[in-house]
Amino acid sequence: MTMLDAIRRIGAFLAVAAAAFTATGCGGTDSPGSAAEWVAPATATPAASGPAPLKKITSACALLPADVVVAVLGSSSGTKLTAEEQPVDQKDSEPTRGCAYTGKGREVMAINVLALRDRAKDGASVVDGIAQKSGAKVTQLDGLGDAAVTYVSEGTRFLVFAVAYESELRVVLFTGPPIVPVDKYQELAEHIAPKL
Repeated sequence: MTMLDAIRRIGAFLAVAAAAFTATGCGGTDSPGSAAEWVAPATATPAASGPAPLKKITSACALLPADVVVAVLGSSSGTKLTAEEQPVDQKDSEPTRGCAYTGKGREVMAINVLALRDRAKDGASVVDGIAQKSGAKVTQLDGLGDAAVTYVSEGTRFLVFAVAYESELRVVLFTGPPIVPVDKYQELAEHIAPKL
C-alpha cells in the first residue's frame, strides 16, 4: 500500500466522522522497528508563523508548501519535492482535501484535511476514535491542536490532529515513512495548525 493509498483510505474513514459521532480509522498492526536511523542535514528551518486561520480550506497543499517540508525534513542542495493537490473526495457531505509530496517520482509523504461542520467540541473524541480504530500502539501528542496522536500501521507513520475553528472541527492526517522522527512530523503539523 502506498502512502497515498493509505491517506485516501484514512480520508474515507474521516469522512464517516462527519455522519457519525466517533471517527473511524485505518486498521492494522504496528510494524517492527527499523534499524535505520534518520539523519537530516543541517539546514535552517523556517519558523512557524501565526497567520490568521482560514475561513474556508480550499487546498491541502496551500497549508504546507513543499519548500517547508524540505526545510523541516532537511535536504541536500539538490533535493526537490513537488506538492500535488489530490482530487477532492466528496463521497460524503464533508469534502476531504489531500496533498501528496513527491520527489524523484516517489511519494514522500501526504496530508489529508477535513472540516467537520458543527463538531468544534469533538476534537478529542474524533482523534481518539481514529486512534482506537487504528489497531496500533498510539502515542498521544501534547501541544498540537485540540488533540493529536501518532502511530505506525502497515509500515506507514500516521499523525492525526484536530483544531476547532468557529463551529468546525478541522482534522489533519499526515502519512509518511516511519523512519522520520515524530518530532519532524510534529514540526510540520505546527506549520499547519495556526492556519486552521
